Amino acid sequence: MLVQKKVTIQLLRLKRLNYITNNFECLFNVSVVDSRFVGQPRERSQTTFYNIKASMTWELRVDWRMDDDSDEMNVLRVLREYCSEYVAERIKLGLPIENELLLSVENSPDNCPYDISLITDPTTVLSFTIEFDFQSVSLQGIELYVDDIDSFNKVRNVKPQEVKTLLPLNLSENEIQTFLEEILGENFHQDDWGGELNDFITSFVRVGGKRMRAAFLLKGNGTKGKLTIAKCGKNGDQIVRLFEAPVGLYIIQHVGEIDQRVIFDLWTKVQLKVSKGEKCQMCVLDGTETARILRAYGKI
Repeated sequence: MLVQKKVTIQLLRLKRLNYITNNFECLFNVSVVDSRFVGQPRERSQTTFYNIKASMTWELRVDWRMDDDSDEMNVLRVLREYCSEYVAERIKLGLPIENELLLSVENSPDNCPYDISLITDPTTVLSFTIEFDFQSVSLQGIELYVDDIDSFNKVRNVKPQEVKTLLPLNLSENEIQTFLEEILGENFHQDDWGGELNDFITSFVRVGGKRMRAAFLLKGNGTKGKLTIAKCGKNGDQIVRLFEAPVGLYIIQHVGEIDQRVIFDLWTKVQLKVSKGEKCQMCVLDGTETARILRAYGKI
C-alpha cells in the first residue's frame, strides 16, 4: 500500500554558538502529516511536530570551504537540505526522528555533496511530499505478532488454514472479550460503556517472559465486513481514545479482515510515542489470528 506524507520545514531561529569561529546553530520546525488529512478538519490533530537543532562543526566548514563570514547563508542552505533528507529517510524507514543533527568530518564526505545553487532560500518555508510502500516499512521492535505473545503461545500449534472455514467469526464483542479474559487469567470482566477509552485493559499479558499492561479495541460480529477507520467510532476516534491509555501494548482485534489504513494508523500512533521516548508496541488480531487463539484454547 502506497502512503503519502506531507513534510513542512521552517527556520525558527539562527543562533551564534561561537563568535571566534562565527559558527552557529539552526532550529527548524518540522511538521509531518498523512496527505489524506491535508485540507481536512482533522489535519492539525493528525500532524506531528518536531523541533530539530542542526549545526555543522568548524572543521567541516573548513573542509567544505564554507568558513568565511559570507558563507553563512550557504551553511544554512546545506543544513536545511540535510535536515529534509534526514526526515524523509527516517519516515520511509519507520524510525524515530531525533531532535539534534550535527554535520561533522566523521559523518560527512570530504567535499560538500550539494550543488548549493540549486537549494532554495532557506529562510522560506519548504514543503514536500514523501511516497513510500507501507508494506516495506520495517516494524521490527514496534509490531508484535500473536505468535510472539507468551500468553497466547498455544496459538503456534494452530495453522491459519485450519480456521479458514470459520471466518468471519460469528461472535459478539462481549463473547470475544470474555474468552480473552479467561485465556489471560483476568478475573474481573470490564463492562462496556459509551465513554470508554478502550474495550478492556489487562496487566496479564506476558511478552518475553515479562508481564505488561495491554489495551484492547475489540470488534465482534456487530461490525460487518472489513474493519475500516470509519468503523472505529467517528472517523477513527476509537483508535485515538485507545492511545489515551498509558500501556505498553495496543491491540486492535476484529472477527474478519482489517483494512491496511487501520494498521497504518495504529503503527503511526505507536511510532509517535516511541519517538517521544515512550516504550510501547502494537499487535493486530484479524479474524484469522482471533480464530487461531480461540481454537488453541478450546473456545471454538
